[in-house]
Amino acid sequence: MTDLPRYQVGRAEVDDAIVVDDIDAFPEPDRKPGWVFIGEADPASILALVRRLGEAYGPWSPILVSDRWLPIGPGWPQHPDDAEERIRQGESQAGFLSFRVAMEDLARVRHDINNPLTAALAEVQLTLLDVEPDTESEESLKVVESQLRRIRDLVQELKHYRIPKP
Repeated sequence: MTDLPRYQVGRAEVDDAIVVDDIDAFPEPDRKPGWVFIGEADPASILALVRRLGEAYGPWSPILVSDRWLPIGPGWPQHPDDAEERIRQGESQAGFLSFRVAMEDLARVRHDINNPLTAALAEVQLTLLDVEPDTESEESLKVVESQLRRIRDLVQELKHYRIPKP
């Protein structure tokens, strides 16, 4: 996902971005989804653009550019009744509408996975010390250990999903 194109809409000074001349026609169907840096432009055009990006398929990521970059995170469109019910339920049910809530949920899940994962990996490694070499049991435990390490590495990649401290 890091190789997404960068588009510049309005007066946003972003290095190596493709300049979009017509905000009201963007994104055209043949455009590859990517980062959309939105600078000063007509507010109605910006609102219409965010709506189009929210309804478009793919990793469209609009970012409002001023003295700081503010990710807008349109998520996926929902019927108002469904969205209202999920918000009322709270926590992860509401996370699909809020980039911040989704980030908090992801950080919590990462932490909750790490504890039992560390314990499972330690148990497999201790058990490997007691198993006869070159047996089916040893081979099975090595497969389990390998898969646990794979999960650990995937969870580790999520470490950047944190809410900044004030």
